[in-house]
Amino acid sequence: MKRILLLWILLVSGSCNESICPLYNLEQISSKQICTQCQSPNLHKVNDETLLITYIQQKADGNDALILRHLINDSLYTPIEIAHGKNWFVNWADIPSIVNLDKNGNRLLAHWLQMSASGTYDYDIQYSVSNDKGKSWGPPSILHDDGVKAEHGFVSMCTTPTGAFITWLDGRNTKTPFSSTSERNDDSHHDNHNHQDHLPMTLRSAWIDQNGKKSKDIEIDNRVCDCCQTDAILTKSGPVVVFRDRDENEVRDISIAKFKNGKWAIKRIHRDNWKIAGCPVNGPAVAYKNGIMAVAWYTQMNDIAKVYLSISRDDGETFSEQPILIDDVDVIGRVDVTINSRDEALVTWMRSSEQEADIYCRLYHEHIGLYPPQKLLPTSRERKSGFPILEYSGETIKMIHTKSLHEELSINLESFSYF
Repeated sequence: MKRILLLWILLVSGSCNESICPLYNLEQISSKQICTQCQSPNLHKVNDETLLITYIQQKADGNDALILRHLINDSLYTPIEIAHGKNWFVNWADIPSIVNLDKNGNRLLAHWLQMSASGTYDYDIQYSVSNDKGKSWGPPSILHDDGVKAEHGFVSMCTTPTGAFITWLDGRNTKTPFSSTSERNDDSHHDNHNHQDHLPMTLRSAWIDQNGKKSKDIEIDNRVCDCCQTDAILTKSGPVVVFRDRDENEVRDISIAKFKNGKWAIKRIHRDNWKIAGCPVNGPAVAYKNGIMAVAWYTQMNDIAKVYLSISRDDGETFSEQPILIDDVDVIGRVDVTINSRDEALVTWMRSSEQEADIYCRLYHEHIGLYPPQKLLPTSRERKSGFPILEYSGETIKMIHTKSLHEELSINLESFSYF
């Protein structure tokens, strides 16, 4: 009777706070240290039993190596080296990724970044395919075929019935007769990407089959934010991409692209009207489950840092007119989102704190509304702490993040459950 009464109160109120949601909590049930003195962690879900973890580890000989670890039914397996090299581009915001090319995870596709010229930000997207669950990897290929020594990165991938969909930021148009990125030595790059002296970054896409063959290399948008992460997800109508768009007046809002009739259709999710001359390095995140799409993002409309959430129930065709305000208190951003078995969207983000920073989360349910924000873990506001990444697996939430303490780094995988 008490549960029925509580549910009735929540449905009537339309939102929830600590006084009427006393039972909500996300409890940490385990923490696994994946690697020390490593960086650029990423997390990918194959199914409820299997998660793939990747990260970059520097070897004794000075090479950077991309490492894969399987997490199967919460058992962590031996590290496997995917690739290594001395001329990699290793960056706090632009990180390698992995995706399964079939439903069981027997075939895998991984990407990393490798320098293409002497310029600080001239790098290519390399990818490789494994046919034996990651035990061995084929020779690498360059994803893009423009041949321009420029910036290519910020990759997002998702599994499709025939392999994988892949999207990336492409700098082939940024090299003009009047400007050369390779001549720059701007330490603010990937922190405040202020490039007014060249043509804009573009967003491109392609499909990769189970043998690693690329097809349908198509430009999605010819003017996007230079270094905000993208995200991609497969829906019942095909892949969608969310990204920070950019107009001629430097207004940078979040857009969604859907592939229809052989072409990309783009629409703005919400008109934040955030005008900024440089890239904030704070891209959106998307999740999809049971026909529900959740998009979370960071913005500074009206000079107030905020995290928003917007929900679509028609594969991204329409979103609510007003987004849901997740937080506007000391927000740093670095968002992610997932959807649990109760069709609740869980958003994570970072807040600045007196010590350094904290990772927060908040649940949203269509009929209940917003649950109270909850602090998960302390972290650092420094760039090397990276971007916490979420996956909903079984009945638990998994989050991988970089723990930063002065010069000491470790990659941890956290598990949380509801009670």
